[in-house]
Amino acid sequence: MNKQFWKSRQVSHAGTMTALTVLVLALFYLVNTVLLALADHYGWYFYTTEQYDLTPGDASDALLSEIDTEQNQIEILFCDTEENISSHRQLDFVYRTAVALRDRHPDLIRISFVNLWLEPSRLDPYRYDEEGEMRTFGSDTVIVDNGGNYLINSPSSFYILDESNYVVAYNGEETLTANILWVTSSRHPVAYFTSNHGEEIPASLYRILTYAGYRVDRLDLSAVAEVPEDAGLVLISAPVYDFQKSAAGSSYVSELNKLASYLAGGGSLYVSLSPEHASRQPNLCAFLSEYGLTAEAGTLNDATNALPGSGGYTLLLEYASEGLGATLGARVSADGRRPVLSQALPLRVGEGTLGRAEALLQTASGAVILSGSGETVSAGATPVMALSRLKEGGGRILLTGSVYLAADDIINGESYANRELLYALLEELGAGKNPSGIPMVMVDRSAVENLTMGEANLYTFCMAAAIPAVLLCGGLIYCRRRKNH
Repeated sequence: MNKQFWKSRQVSHAGTMTALTVLVLALFYLVNTVLLALADHYGWYFYTTEQYDLTPGDASDALLSEIDTEQNQIEILFCDTEENISSHRQLDFVYRTAVALRDRHPDLIRISFVNLWLEPSRLDPYRYDEEGEMRTFGSDTVIVDNGGNYLINSPSSFYILDESNYVVAYNGEETLTANILWVTSSRHPVAYFTSNHGEEIPASLYRILTYAGYRVDRLDLSAVAEVPEDAGLVLISAPVYDFQKSAAGSSYVSELNKLASYLAGGGSLYVSLSPEHASRQPNLCAFLSEYGLTAEAGTLNDATNALPGSGGYTLLLEYASEGLGATLGARVSADGRRPVLSQALPLRVGEGTLGRAEALLQTASGAVILSGSGETVSAGATPVMALSRLKEGGGRILLTGSVYLAADDIINGESYANRELLYALLEELGAGKNPSGIPMVMVDRSAVENLTMGEANLYTFCMAAAIPAVLLCGGLIYCRRRKNH
């Protein structure tokens, strides 16, 4: 009986359908592996038939016109043939921008092309990095060279991506101009982000620092004797945990002692605090208060001067009416755009024992402070960003009551003044020339095709469950019909 059953047509057809289902699943996993490998290699791709105006603006012209053409000759090197570059979905924009900049500044810029397969030796000068590690070049690599001082870019350097890897803007003019400023400058101080305190580092802040001429690195203050001499800026970005402080009379040199010595020597410190964690940092807050910068408790809220849908927490801010704040407002927001901060901590500014602080940004007069218990206190025009200058030594501290100044979603748009304000603040803190004022080209998101995680999950369900289920049902129907016949 059992032998007859296993030799029956029902079992034979069921085995066929099972084998077919296994084959479909195997093909699914094979295709999925290939897609993951491609996604890991390329990350994203950009496609649009819309025509965008890539004409260089006045800001890049002004910056490039100041470069001495007798001392500097810029080569923009594409690692493929001109025909391939001009037909490349991502690099066509970069090529068109490079051509436009060259046509504006022919005595400074030239464009070259190298075929990776036929002329690999032409890339020998760029083959190894500072640590002696060999670099890998692709046909989409773009090199900006000034007599051996060079930067190497991938296509993603010229585009702004959101958290889902969708292209939202093209910033090739800014990137190429920043590259040219970098390779024509002999001064590249390091911007050190402190570490081991739960700091949050927005990707856009990292990018803007490099475009402002800094090299960027991490700094563990507990592991060094002092802030390195090459530090042009130290950044404490939204820490969660407090910094070390020395006990009274102790000879121990704490993290805050090292920062104090760095400031006394003329250093610049950029600090962002958040309402959520500021109360856990009494040492850092006491340190800042010595320079006239006091972090108050609570979170600022404004029902009228905030972005719609933010519940009053993403504030549209005003510049201080005098001093540096007024100067920044006239320079940065001449077109009417305003900076924004979200979840902002109220600050109090004045004179400390070591420094004198002035407000740069403040809320509108209708702002209130919300405490952790839900109590509301009228705040009025309250500082959310301030700059302190040391009374002796020339050091400076910029304090902002929110990490949101450099948040990716705000920096990567053209509606608010945060990006230009950040460039201006870095200049105030000692940075060199930067590509401030160069607009991005905003890209219609619907023109971008990208395999997101949500889409991948949908495809996974269809191929791993839905399609095999349909095949199984078809097999069962087929088997039943055969049985009835």
